[in-house]
Amino acid sequence: MPQSERIKVLIIGNEPASTALLAQLLQQPTYPLKEIYQGTDDDPALIERLKPDWIFYTDTPADEAVPVPTLTQSVYAQPLTAKPLQPLVSGHPLSTAGEPGGLPVFGPFAHRPPVYKHRFLIRINERLIPLDTSEIAYFFVENNITFLRTWDGKRYIVEFSITELVQVLDPSQFFRINRAQLVSFRSLAGISQHYSNRLKLTLNPSVKEEVFVSREKVAGFKKWIGG
Repeated sequence: MPQSERIKVLIIGNEPASTALLAQLLQQPTYPLKEIYQGTDDDPALIERLKPDWIFYTDTPADEAVPVPTLTQSVYAQPLTAKPLQPLVSGHPLSTAGEPGGLPVFGPFAHRPPVYKHRFLIRINERLIPLDTSEIAYFFVENNITFLRTWDGKRYIVEFSITELVQVLDPSQFFRINRAQLVSFRSLAGISQHYSNRLKLTLNPSVKEEVFVSREKVAGFKKWIGG
């Protein structure tokens, strides 16, 4: 398939383990994919920004999405363009009119553990500093710029958005608690229930502003904390 016909896929779900598994399934050579993005349903502008050809939902699907048979989880698919996800594979092509003539069936695949980012290259003027993820306490957005903070309290600009960081970091070690903050497990110094059905966090290193787990993230956060 020509490069211009390769497909952009967006996976939307609030459970990092489920979206990571689906992303791994879609990385099989069978699927002529160009890019795979992962996001959550608390970012309504994500679809408009990415303009994907297909959307997969691992939690609550859109009205137009339909169930897809997979190996281990409930997944719903929604084609947005006429590009077929599996042209002439398993008899489930998408017609040229853009109407689904069937949906992809995920077959058995050799399990490969996902590869996550272990280091960042930080640029400070003309200097480049390698930084291991074990040195990072959390990430946050300030004035539309993404920063990381190390255990000794230093902060550096990162050339990734929070959404992109969710895709490349180990979900067992980092969790996106709201739109602007992604924390490591080790950074959690305290957790308390808030009257607004959110959770209030105390982080290490400390943060001047109050830090909350957004309502829609609370259930996933508790699961993440419990391992």
